[in-house]
Amino acid sequence: MFAGKDIENRTWSTPYRGRIWIHASGKRVGRAELDEARADIFDNSDLKLERIPTEFPRRQILGSVELVDIKKKHSSPWAKRGNLLWVLSDPRPLKKPVVDLDGKLRLWNWTAHVTRS
Repeated sequence: MFAGKDIENRTWSTPYRGRIWIHASGKRVGRAELDEARADIFDNSDLKLERIPTEFPRRQILGSVELVDIKKKHSSPWAKRGNLLWVLSDPRPLKKPVVDLDGKLRLWNWTAHVTRS
């Protein structure tokens, strides 16, 4: 969503193409896994290490992207060999993430409940 990531590495495919919401998992990660994720962002984006968060959001919908294709090869630095490469475009971060939302494996339907203040 925020580092120019144009590929999502997955082990599975889907016939779906179109806009998808990006949900941050509720999974807790250890220090080593967090450091590895930060290094991956640093290596594949233009962000300086001090601009990469030391904690990542959990159990939130952060925004949406367009899933335009799924390939086996791609020139993006985000592409990892041996994965199915979901080609993403047009990221749209939410101004205010939807918080405290459990996700599910694979693609799933979500219905937003809008409240007006």
